[in-house]
Amino acid sequence: MQGIVLASGEKVYAQNVLIASGAWSGTYGKEAEYYAHMEGIRGQALEVQSDTKLANHIIKYNKGYIIPSLSDTYGIGSTTEKNVGFDNSATVNGFIEILTRARETLPSIENARIKRFWAGLRPAGRDRKPHIGKVPTIDNLYVAAGHYKIGFGYAPITADIIKRQILGEEVPYPINELTPRDAEPLNKKNKNKQNESNHVIED
Repeated sequence: MQGIVLASGEKVYAQNVLIASGAWSGTYGKEAEYYAHMEGIRGQALEVQSDTKLANHIIKYNKGYIIPSLSDTYGIGSTTEKNVGFDNSATVNGFIEILTRARETLPSIENARIKRFWAGLRPAGRDRKPHIGKVPTIDNLYVAAGHYKIGFGYAPITADIIKRQILGEEVPYPINELTPRDAEPLNKKNKNKQNESNHVIED
């Protein structure tokens, strides 16, 4: 691989290429589709503001959370929406779902003011494991994608892995299962395991 071609048609040459485009990582040609296929899982969240203290610590509840900031704002989330393609729109349904759960958990939050509301796509691999490292069939192509809901936490170690591989250094972490791959869907794996456990032994 010599580089990439931008949407404008401009060619950018590089010694190494890293695909780290979140949910869109698998859209850069057939190699990316095979080794970095991602599903975009939409997550919506909102931020509210209150003149009175609503919480002193993170509140975690079923499918949701309320996170106080150091000022007078609170982050509230979030939805987990599959089969949305690349649609990262914030929706009325998402807004209602988040606020309903939050108000059931912390009733006083209903008096807070809406500051902002947004949505994004979490990149999820077919088997829900990250794709990190060198593409097996192309020497200078690397992938860092599929971190789903743990991207912020795993960013430092992901960067270290990619850096070491590009520089030809030893990677001191067990990452074989994370090598860019054509992953089998998680639901298919579960069905296969169930079939194996339920098989009939005949004479």
